[in-house]
Amino acid sequence: MVDVESMYVEYFPKVYNFVYYKLLNRDQTDELVSEIFVKAVEKIDTFDESKGKFSTWVFTIARNSIIDSFRRRKDNLSIDGDEIDISDDFDMQASLIKSEERKKLHSLLAELTQRERSIITMKYFAEMTNREIAATLEMKESAVSMAAWRVRQRLREGLQEYGV
Repeated sequence: MVDVESMYVEYFPKVYNFVYYKLLNRDQTDELVSEIFVKAVEKIDTFDESKGKFSTWVFTIARNSIIDSFRRRKDNLSIDGDEIDISDDFDMQASLIKSEERKKLHSLLAELTQRERSIITMKYFAEMTNREIAATLEMKESAVSMAAWRVRQRLREGLQEYGV
């Protein structure tokens, strides 16, 4: 049995970073992370150690919650069947960040696809292994490794272009 308090202490910062770097919006992140931990606590009895690691289980809840959040936002922003662009104003979000280096990184992260951002945030902000990421994203471990390497290269090149 997993202790709820221990789960929260260990996974809150990792899940928070994962969600933030997917959404790039503090208010939405705060709200969604709260929902994720409520779901995790409500479903903690369904965790089956024989099916995978606990971290994979938690991040699967987080990933599914992010997907559900995007679906809800898209549904709420449809008027008479006409689709409305739901992209966040990343430039506005970046302007709230004080450090120039962080602004540049934030801008580069905003240019990544959702899958690329997922891989990078799980690997570097949630400190997951390639195997855990692969299980969560339903990818091959080698594909995760290659994608992470390519994205790191693009981010490095992008930061160098900015002089960072």
